Formats: sequence, C-alpha cells, structure tokens
Amino acid sequence: KILGREGLPQADRIDLGKVHVIRPSTSASPTAFELQNKPEIPLTSEITLLGGEADRQHASPGDLLSITLFFAAEVPPTSDEYITLRLEGADFALALEPTPGFPTRQWQAGDVWRGQHLVRLPADLEDGIYRWTVMSSANLKADVDILQIDSPNHVFDQPATNNSTNMRFGTEILLIGYEWPTEHVQPGTVVEIKLIWQAIQTPEVDLSAFVHLENHNGELVAQHDAVPSNWTRPSTGWVSGEYVTDSHLLTIPTLAASGEYRLYAGLADRTNGVRVTVTDASGREVSDRALLGTVTVIP
Repeated sequence: KILGREGLPQADRIDLGKVHVIRPSTSASPTAFELQNKPEIPLTSEITLLGGEADRQHASPGDLLSITLFFAAEVPPTSDEYITLRLEGADFALALEPTPGFPTRQWQAGDVWRGQHLVRLPADLEDGIYRWTVMSSANLKADVDILQIDSPNHVFDQPATNNSTNMRFGTEILLIGYEWPTEHVQPGTVVEIKLIWQAIQTPEVDLSAFVHLENHNGELVAQHDAVPSNWTRPSTGWVSGEYVTDSHLLTIPTLAASGEYRLYAGLADRTNGVRVTVTDASGREVSDRALLGTVTVIP
C-alpha cells in the first residue's frame, strides 16, 4: 500500500498520467531485426511474416514465455487478420491479433510491425521438443522457434507427514500436511518447515508460498517467501491431484526473546501480493493464512 501524509494506507497504485502513442515518422527496415528465424512467408496476399522467436528455448510446464513476431504490410490490409499460434506436438493453440491492441486494418503499405505475445504453457506438457508455428486465416503456416520442455516428476501418492490437515486455499489447492523437526529452538537456529500441498486443479495464478513466525503481539519475527519447492515448482505447473512438497528455511533471529511464537503458512498472488483465502474442512472461511502451531524459543 501507498501511505499518505498521516502514514495511513491510501492506495495500491499511483496514476502517473497518460502516454499518447503515435505512428513512427518512418517504417522500420526488416534488416534491422536480428532474428534467429526469418521465414518471410506470406500469411495473406497483404501481410508477410518476416520472422519470430521465443524469449527462450528451454522451459517447464506452467512457465510464462514471450513470443515476438515481425510482420510487413505489402499493401494496406482490407480486414482485421488473426493468426493461430500453435505449439506443435501438444494440444495447445491460441487465436491472436498479430499486434495486440492494434488491428491490422490500421496498418499502411510498407509498415513493419512487431507483435509481442505472453503465453502461459500448459501444466500437463510432457518432456520433449516442440515447435512454435504461426498459421494465418488462409491456413498458411510458418515455423517460428523450437521449445524443449523439461517436465517435473509429478507425485500422486500422498507423502507421509507428522501433521495432517485439510485447509483449502481458494478453490484450487489444499494444504494436507506440514511438519518441522522440533518445537523448541534457540536464537540463530535455521528451522526447515515442510508444507505438503495438493492441487485440486491447475491454479490459474502464479503463487508464492510463505511461512511467517510472529510473537504474542502479532509482530513478524521471521519469514520465508518463495515459489514452491525452492523456486522449482510454480503453481501454474501443478496438475490436478498431484502433491507438491514445499520446504522453507526459517532463521530464528539471534536477538529473539525467549517465549512462544505462532507459525503461519499461506499463498499469495505473485503479481499483486494478494493472499489466497483459507477455508477449513467444513467450508468456513478462516483467514488469509493457516495457523500451523507454535514454536518456543529457548535460551
């Protein structure tokens, strides 16, 4: 939150003003683009695909990729053209505007335009090498780039845990268990907190998991926030029914006073920090985090 003069939260963003985008005075030259793939294939009688590429050629299921495509208008397009971006070898295709938010009917003869597309990979992709292709409404197709998928090991047998629970996070995730080695720790100790998540379905949002330690006044004493499984298992790559073991290392401050502390865990949207609502086994809304138990700091 953004704080006002009195130190109170006022808003979560600031309006900086408006930006007017206008046509460039001259068209870009196709030779100015350093592209790995330059098919220069006519998509229609009016538009040519000059080339394209993905921002990387190795990814995991659920990752977010950027696909960049370059087009040239041979003549002023008479209609709004759409393309199909397809991942060959997988059941995945998207119908897109070549330049998002800028219809092709606004192009002029000789224009060269860049279209950038953010694409979330399906969670159920298997290991292998795939090809990005672009197809026009006239069914003309061009290869754009290759993609190697390294799929994680999906676990469908419930892991053993010392503490079982049934906390639902939103509509897509369950916290089915948790554990840590000891309930009594000393200042400076690093404690491993292990959370066991289960995907009810593939989450639509990229989430971070957090573990917080608070004193009796509700003050945050220690925390650990990360993409689950030490940044290796983004939630958008979870498949329905699988279990994800998620470890967090919590460092007890060296100046922590002796006494009892509460341990919480939760999930939050990585784009805006909004926490996922928690409900218990009866469906009652509990909070925006789950109370795991207490930890006692000893001298």
